[in-house]
Amino acid sequence: MSGRERITLVWLKRDLRLHDHVPLAEASRRCREGGRALAVYVRETGYWATDKASEDQWGFVAECLCDLASGLGKIGCNLLIAEATSAESVLEILFEQYEITELLCHQETGNGWTFDRDKRVMRLCREQGIPVVEFLQNGVLRGSKAPREKPAHQAFWRDWITAPQITKPEFWRNPSAIPSGIQTPDLSTSEIVLRQRGGECLALGLLESFLGERCLLHEGYRVEMGSPLHAHEVCSRLSPHLTWGSLSTKRAAQASMAREPRPSHGSMMHCNSFHRRLRWRDHFLQKFESLPWMEFRCINPARETLHGWDETFYARWANGMTGYPFVDACMRSLNETKWINFRARAMLVSFASYALNLDWRRFAPHLARTFLDYEPGIHYSQLQMQSGTTHGSPPRIYNPIKQSLEKDPEGEFIRRWVPELNDLDGSVLHLPTDHSRRGYPAAIVPPGSLWRIMRSNGPKNPKSAGKAALPQLELDLGN
Repeated sequence: MSGRERITLVWLKRDLRLHDHVPLAEASRRCREGGRALAVYVRETGYWATDKASEDQWGFVAECLCDLASGLGKIGCNLLIAEATSAESVLEILFEQYEITELLCHQETGNGWTFDRDKRVMRLCREQGIPVVEFLQNGVLRGSKAPREKPAHQAFWRDWITAPQITKPEFWRNPSAIPSGIQTPDLSTSEIVLRQRGGECLALGLLESFLGERCLLHEGYRVEMGSPLHAHEVCSRLSPHLTWGSLSTKRAAQASMAREPRPSHGSMMHCNSFHRRLRWRDHFLQKFESLPWMEFRCINPARETLHGWDETFYARWANGMTGYPFVDACMRSLNETKWINFRARAMLVSFASYALNLDWRRFAPHLARTFLDYEPGIHYSQLQMQSGTTHGSPPRIYNPIKQSLEKDPEGEFIRRWVPELNDLDGSVLHLPTDHSRRGYPAAIVPPGSLWRIMRSNGPKNPKSAGKAALPQLELDLGN
């Protein structure tokens, strides 16, 4: 016997909630049977220092942690929130102080950094003889169980999404000895931010309002989700909560399925549309789980050298100074609010890839750290689809002027985010400038060059030229 206290350890990652949380529920059950348990989250400074993470994302996570700690406190659980270079350094300390009977956690489909971290943790647990039990966080299977074909995943997802949710933990027994020698992070966040706030309570409130009064008020959900003017109100805005786990996909899907039809308002149609986007979300996560290298390599190897690089072009694109008003309004809005709808995201990537000939791998970090809902499995699939580096799919080239006229006909969105152009009226507001004015630059590439790119790479049917070819996916694609 080691003499150390025996406990179950729950390792939290991107699953910051009480509801539908299998590891916490299992640990609670063990506590009812006489055991003790400890729940730990590690703010990994190594991850937050990467070029794909940001302070805004951490602020959202910190708010989720405060909300979760409050909820766990009501059942007597003292959530340990630690800070270290990586999770394994904290786990090593806990392994020394306690006899860990098992480590419970959710399976995560993250990026290359988190995947390498997970492998190190698994290796550490094997060396210590500690069993690890991973539970499904999303409708995604790993390794040999992963479905190879889309229909197989759809069948699995239907079964998984309709299975009962896990009840909230209701009982907890902490270790009798408080863990020592562990640094804790600062969880305070600014009171003045334009981004969304984090926390399970806010996530559940958003879910209820979206499937309730917002569906009734905004009958054009499926259309208006593509408008940067209305998307902030029309769309669910649940994507950051799904990304960081303050809401589970299963809870969101089952809530949408449970809504009674209201044909006069079309709300059932909107709920069905929302439900389909949840399925698409897990479809892309499954794809990335099976092909994690797509973060670094083109899916179609023949496209490895398709795009180049220009640092000046990149800087102007990333800062909303391309001289194309609608493109710049979308980028500035994203940079400030940390969210924009999917149609605008696709246009920004298309413009960078085709108009500016920028390699998606080099501008991917800017979008990753700017999106509050950065979900690696969706991020890299969509970047490659929009950049034309996949197999079989035709180039998806957005006409920024056409998008501007369709989605912001009165120029309201442009005037809000590109105030340099406030004195312009009519269609001229939507056109790229041929000279700098009031600090706003001339077009980064002449419009004629953009039209030639569109004609040579775009759809062969002239009626569809300039239109988005991608479906209106929603969650973590920006809506």
